[in-house]
Amino acid sequence: MNEIINAASERMDKSISSLNQAFNKIRTGRANPSILDGSKSRLLWNSYCA
Repeated sequence: MNEIINAASERMDKSISSLNQAFNKIRTGRANPSILDGSKSRLLWNSYCA
């Protein structure tokens, strides 16, 4: 039973972490550097592929 609870807790923690990252990308009218976090990897990947 504890294994099931631990597995569910781990999945819930990952879901909350993902939700927090999504909330960080929401524009609120102020500049927020975390909005570019997803773009940095694309820029680096494109520079290596070119």
